[in-house]
Amino acid sequence: MLAECVRWREKMIESAAEASEELMNKYLESGDLSEEEIKKGLRQRTLNSEIFPMLCGSAFKNKGVQAMLDAVIDYMPSPVDILPVTGEKENGERDERPASDSAPFAGLAFKDHDRSVCRPAHFFSVSIPAW
Repeated sequence: MLAECVRWREKMIESAAEASEELMNKYLESGDLSEEEIKKGLRQRTLNSEIFPMLCGSAFKNKGVQAMLDAVIDYMPSPVDILPVTGEKENGERDERPASDSAPFAGLAFKDHDRSVCRPAHFFSVSIPAW
Protein backbone atom coordinates (compact mmCIF):
# COMPACT_ATOMS: atom_id res chain seq x y z
CA MET A 1 0.00 0.00 0.00
CA LEU A 2 2.92 2.36 0.67
CA ALA A 3 4.08 1.99 -2.93
CA GLU A 4 0.64 2.98 -4.20
CA CYS A 5 0.54 6.01 -1.87
CA VAL A 6 3.97 7.12 -3.13
CA ARG A 7 2.79 6.73 -6.74
CA TRP A 8 -0.33 8.85 -6.16
CA ARG A 9 1.65 11.48 -4.24
CA GLU A 10 3.97 11.76 -7.24
CA LYS A 11 0.96 12.29 -9.51
CA MET A 12 -0.35 15.00 -7.15
CA ILE A 13 3.03 16.78 -7.19
CA GLU A 14 3.15 16.60 -10.99
CA SER A 15 -0.35 18.08 -11.14
CA ALA A 16 0.64 20.92 -8.81
CA ALA A 17 3.78 21.59 -10.86
CA GLU A 18 1.68 22.07 -13.99
CA ALA A 19 0.13 25.21 -12.44
CA SER A 20 2.98 27.48 -13.50
CA GLU A 21 6.24 27.47 -15.40
CA GLU A 22 8.10 28.41 -12.21
CA LEU A 23 6.79 25.35 -10.33
CA MET A 24 7.37 23.10 -13.34
CA ASN A 25 11.01 24.23 -13.65
CA LYS A 26 11.64 23.66 -9.96
CA TYR A 27 10.02 20.22 -10.12
CA LEU A 28 12.06 19.21 -13.17
CA GLU A 29 15.31 20.44 -11.61
CA SER A 30 14.89 19.06 -8.09
CA GLY A 31 12.27 16.33 -8.56
CA ASP A 32 10.18 17.63 -5.65
CA LEU A 33 8.17 20.60 -4.39
CA SER A 34 7.69 21.90 -0.85
CA GLU A 35 4.32 21.45 0.83
CA GLU A 36 3.64 25.18 0.39
CA GLU A 37 4.42 24.97 -3.35
CA ILE A 38 2.19 21.91 -3.74
CA LYS A 39 -0.71 23.73 -2.05
CA LYS A 40 -0.07 26.85 -4.16
CA GLY A 41 -0.10 24.84 -7.39
CA LEU A 42 -3.17 22.80 -6.49
CA ARG A 43 -5.04 25.95 -5.42
CA GLN A 44 -4.18 27.73 -8.68
CA ARG A 45 -5.34 24.79 -10.77
CA THR A 46 -8.53 24.48 -8.67
CA LEU A 47 -9.31 28.19 -9.14
CA ASN A 48 -8.85 27.73 -12.90
CA SER A 49 -11.25 24.72 -12.82
CA GLU A 50 -8.49 22.50 -14.21
CA ILE A 51 -8.61 20.02 -11.32
CA PHE A 52 -11.12 19.11 -8.64
CA PRO A 53 -9.54 17.90 -5.37
CA MET A 54 -11.16 14.81 -3.86
CA LEU A 55 -11.02 13.84 -0.20
CA CYS A 56 -12.59 11.06 1.78
CA GLY A 57 -13.67 10.75 5.36
CA SER A 58 -16.46 9.86 7.70
CA ALA A 59 -18.53 12.21 9.81
CA PHE A 60 -19.70 9.15 11.77
CA LYS A 61 -16.33 8.70 13.49
CA ASN A 62 -14.97 12.15 12.64
CA LYS A 63 -12.31 10.68 10.34
CA GLY A 64 -10.94 13.07 7.72
CA VAL A 65 -13.32 15.88 8.64
CA GLN A 66 -10.58 18.29 9.75
CA ALA A 67 -8.51 17.49 6.64
CA MET A 68 -11.56 18.25 4.47
CA LEU A 69 -12.18 21.57 6.24
CA ASP A 70 -8.49 22.48 5.88
CA ALA A 71 -8.65 21.60 2.17
CA VAL A 72 -11.65 23.91 1.68
CA ILE A 73 -9.58 26.77 3.10
CA ASP A 74 -6.41 25.80 1.21
CA TYR A 75 -7.84 25.07 -2.24
CA MET A 76 -11.34 26.46 -2.74
CA PRO A 77 -11.98 30.03 -3.93
CA SER A 78 -13.06 32.65 -1.46
CA PRO A 79 -15.81 35.06 -2.55
CA VAL A 80 -13.18 37.68 -3.47
CA ASP A 81 -11.39 35.17 -5.77
CA ILE A 82 -14.33 34.76 -8.11
CA LEU A 83 -16.06 37.06 -10.60
CA PRO A 84 -18.88 39.33 -9.45
CA VAL A 85 -22.34 37.76 -9.27
CA THR A 86 -24.58 38.62 -12.21
CA GLY A 87 -28.34 38.38 -12.22
CA GLU A 88 -31.60 40.20 -12.78
CA LYS A 89 -33.35 42.76 -10.66
CA GLU A 90 -37.10 42.50 -10.05
CA ASN A 91 -37.72 44.78 -13.05
CA GLY A 92 -35.76 42.41 -15.36
CA GLU A 93 -32.73 44.68 -15.63
CA ARG A 94 -29.34 42.88 -15.51
CA ASP A 95 -27.14 43.67 -12.52
CA GLU A 96 -23.65 42.77 -11.32
CA ARG A 97 -22.52 42.71 -7.70
CA PRO A 98 -18.99 42.21 -6.40
CA ALA A 99 -18.30 40.26 -3.20
CA SER A 100 -18.49 43.03 -0.65
CA ASP A 101 -20.17 43.55 2.71
CA SER A 102 -21.47 46.89 1.46
CA ALA A 103 -23.17 45.38 -1.63
CA PRO A 104 -26.92 44.71 -1.48
CA PHE A 105 -28.04 41.16 -0.71
CA ALA A 106 -27.87 38.65 -3.57
CA GLY A 107 -29.04 35.05 -3.30
CA LEU A 108 -30.40 32.22 -5.40
CA ALA A 109 -33.37 30.03 -4.46
CA PHE A 110 -32.40 26.65 -5.87
CA LYS A 111 -35.10 24.41 -4.42
CA ASP A 112 -38.66 24.80 -3.20
CA HIS A 113 -39.99 21.82 -1.32
CA ASP A 114 -43.70 21.58 -0.66
CA ARG A 115 -44.16 19.23 2.27
CA SER A 116 -47.81 18.33 2.60
CA VAL A 117 -47.53 17.62 6.33
CA CYS A 118 -45.95 20.91 7.44
CA ARG A 119 -44.82 24.23 6.13
CA PRO A 120 -43.03 24.46 2.78
CA ALA A 121 -39.23 24.68 2.81
CA HIS A 122 -37.13 26.91 0.56
CA PHE A 123 -33.41 26.37 0.04
CA PHE A 124 -31.15 29.15 -1.21
CA SER A 125 -27.50 30.07 -1.45
CA VAL A 126 -26.23 33.48 -0.36
CA SER A 127 -23.78 35.14 -2.75
CA ILE A 128 -23.56 38.60 -1.19
CA PRO A 129 -22.57 39.68 1.45
CA ALA A 130 -19.23 37.91 1.52
CA TRP A 131 -18.74 36.89 5.13
